[in-house]
Amino acid sequence: MRDRGRPAVDAPQMLPKENALVPADRLFKTEARPANAKAMQTDSASRSIIEVEAAQRRAKTERLKQARIAQEASQPVPDAPVKKVAKSRKKD
Repeated sequence: MRDRGRPAVDAPQMLPKENALVPADRLFKTEARPANAKAMQTDSASRSIIEVEAAQRRAKTERLKQARIAQEASQPVPDAPVKKVAKSRKKD
């Protein structure tokens, strides 16, 4: 059936083998990858995530440290507490 609003689309023409961009022997084959390629990909992805999180944590720590220093600077310095002198005990 044809839709009335759309023109009919013909099936794509197959190119002759001499005009193909990919050699016929590699058309549907994947290239051999090292056995640990997936592990290396996962490792690099996890390391990059960890590095980003560590940088965010360092930035937050520095921001909180600066806020604490600013808050401590705005508060008055309390007087040093007076130490009580121990009374000597009477010997019986």
